[in-house]
Amino acid sequence: MSTNSRIRKVREIKGLSQSEMASYLDIPLRTYQRLEQEDRDLKGSVLLKFARIGVNPLWLLTGEGPIFKEVDQTIKAASRGLDPQVVKDVIETLEELLEREKVHLPPSKKAELVVLLAEEVQEEEQELSPGRILRLIKLAS
Repeated sequence: MSTNSRIRKVREIKGLSQSEMASYLDIPLRTYQRLEQEDRDLKGSVLLKFARIGVNPLWLLTGEGPIFKEVDQTIKAASRGLDPQVVKDVIETLEELLEREKVHLPPSKKAELVVLLAEEVQEEEQELSPGRILRLIKLAS
């Protein structure tokens, strides 16, 4: 099943129209329609919006695991001590660099990189270094 098919499946399970789902995700209707119609990489910001409504990002990207995040998964993520704002900042920076460098990473590698960088930023209490991120991207690709 493709990413766009999984996106459609989430909407159908929730019993929403495309317009309602777009509103629920706080994105324009046309953007949502493209997500269902075209099989393309999801931007980190869109993935984050789906995660906020309880959709398992791993399932959305790869089809692996349960469709919706379980309470246990949420507890595990929280127990890792990752600050949601740090994770969001890492995702946005990573997406910008991947786009600028025209590098495609498989979703699983992208997810591992986000966690690694978020943990590093929190532990060292420093800003993200684009040079460090680019070196890690090159290693991961």
